[in-house]
Amino acid sequence: MTTNGLPSAGWYADPQDAAQLRWWDGARWSDHTAPVPEPVAPAAPVFAGPLPTVPKYGEMAPAAQPVGAQPGTAEPVAAQPFVAPSYAPSAPSYSAQPYPAQPISRQYAGQPYAAQPYGMTMTQGRVPDGTPTANWLIWAYTLLPLLSVLTLFAWDFEGYMLASMTDPAASTMMMLDPGYLLLSVGSWVIAAGMIVLAVLDWRWLGQQGYSRRFHWAWAILSNLVYVIGRCVVVNRQAGRGFAPMWATLAVSVLSLVLVIVWFMQMMNVIMAMVSTTPGIAS
Repeated sequence: MTTNGLPSAGWYADPQDAAQLRWWDGARWSDHTAPVPEPVAPAAPVFAGPLPTVPKYGEMAPAAQPVGAQPGTAEPVAAQPFVAPSYAPSAPSYSAQPYPAQPISRQYAGQPYAAQPYGMTMTQGRVPDGTPTANWLIWAYTLLPLLSVLTLFAWDFEGYMLASMTDPAASTMMMLDPGYLLLSVGSWVIAAGMIVLAVLDWRWLGQQGYSRRFHWAWAILSNLVYVIGRCVVVNRQAGRGFAPMWATLAVSVLSLVLVIVWFMQMMNVIMAMVSTTPGIAS
């Protein structure tokens, strides 16, 4: 008997272990198992008293006497109903389970019993072959940190140092320097833009059919964290998609090299000014 194309509740052979039974509740496999019982052979009848004498050839065999009866007397025996041995354990009780029974997914509703639920879940959560794993959003998100580092070189740090030695208001004037404004304001604009790109990329993955997505909020913590987490989750569902992660690692290394170069230039300017300023060099 089946319900909605599925077998009714009962004990069936465990699809993962042929040496035991597993309880099917009509919608899914449960955690209850039981060993496959051995078939019980019916007990042989036991006769009390001496064995009957085998008659010789041509003689009539004596009438069979019931156990314990005297010769010449017959005691009626009431017919006992035959009770078949039980080979399946009783159904488990679900009253003590802390969790409710989950309905079976609709994609399995029309499947015959031959398609085991354990086997069908092997491809659950994967996207179809050829589903794209990256778009322009994630590539822009990957390259924006490099633009933020390049704004360091737009600031005339040497000019600021020279002005600060002769003009007390140089610190105030620095706030209006175009290069400094680009460095300070541009960094905040780039950071906000990266968060927007992460949100749009997260939505795009959902439109492509990815049921599990690395949340865009990780982009607030670090661009490297979001890209690595995104690529790992996408790879588990598509079998590929690590290219943005390798690109982000390359951009991070290049950004570090540029920051070191800028820092060395800044230190050279400071050391040159110290060596040429009277009263400081001595």
